[in-house]
Amino acid sequence: MQNTFPYLLSWGLLSPFILRFVAGAYFVSFGYKGLTSEWWNRFDFFDRNGLRPVSLFATGTAIIDLTAGILLMMGFATQIVSIAFAIVCLTAIFVKNHGESFPPRDIHIYIILFFIFVSLIISGAGFYAMDLPL
Repeated sequence: MQNTFPYLLSWGLLSPFILRFVAGAYFVSFGYKGLTSEWWNRFDFFDRNGLRPVSLFATGTAIIDLTAGILLMMGFATQIVSIAFAIVCLTAIFVKNHGESFPPRDIHIYIILFFIFVSLIISGAGFYAMDLPL
């Protein structure tokens, strides 16, 4: 079957750009909120799960989310950051599936983000990225 819009195929590298930018913006927002308004939610989560020092875990994970989200938006080390975020999403899915209260997010967003990161691992950064194809 012929493609309905064959002229759009030349813009195929725009898709990974859109996926990486939206997912990166989500984690930048998540990290920023983790440093400001939702810091106590993270603190309580790590405290309930016995991860010490609690303030280091709460602040550290927020900084990692923020920094890696910025790297993803810039398209720097996209596949490496996507592997890390895919692991984070799988962990969140596992923790939420076992009834533990994770910082407020729905499990569905982590499932969608997991597949976005798998797609970015396979496709690379796309347009407007600092990554160079090898």
